[in-house]
Amino acid sequence: MREKPLLAVVRSSAESRETKSASRGNNAVGQSGGSGFRSHRTAGCRRAKPIGLMVLFGIVLFGLCALSQGSALSASRSDVLPVPTITIYPGDAIRDDWLVDREVSAVSPERSSFVSSREAIVGKIARRTLLPGSPVPLNAVSTPKIVTNGAKVRIVLEEGALTIAAYGAALQDGGVGDVISLRNLETGLTVSGTIQADGSVRLSGG
Repeated sequence: MREKPLLAVVRSSAESRETKSASRGNNAVGQSGGSGFRSHRTAGCRRAKPIGLMVLFGIVLFGLCALSQGSALSASRSDVLPVPTITIYPGDAIRDDWLVDREVSAVSPERSSFVSSREAIVGKIARRTLLPGSPVPLNAVSTPKIVTNGAKVRIVLEEGALTIAAYGAALQDGGVGDVISLRNLETGLTVSGTIQADGSVRLSGG
């Protein structure tokens, strides 16, 4: 058996050690790289949790603030309406000393359907029972009937400086400002006009 030269043996041994060292180095780099990635990802997750909690807390806080502001706004909105101090029965003429002004919550979308001032209700006739402390619906009162069906009333027609007066028979009841129909007693024609405060009816045309 022929022996290898000494120099060749030394070279072969050195190359073998270099190959092993390079292999270990590559493994170390791969392990450190993977570990670094895992470490970076873990740190990112840890940072993401506090940020997510802060965002959630901010949303909840904003919602509570909006709710409290809405409640305060609703509570601050109110109307001052005239309400009865006593029970008013159908047919009663409403008097000023039967009323008191009171703040009423304005959260109802139907608040415009109630009488809003004393001037709009004093002297009106109750059409239904009105309870103390309750706002009065617009359709619960009516103007006093100063003209009754069948009554003889004075009819007035004005055109410029010309005034024509006649008499007619009312064909329906009505209060001041109501438009009613009448039958002219002289001609028998049916006309319509607006009831005035003195009980006469003013025609809007010929």
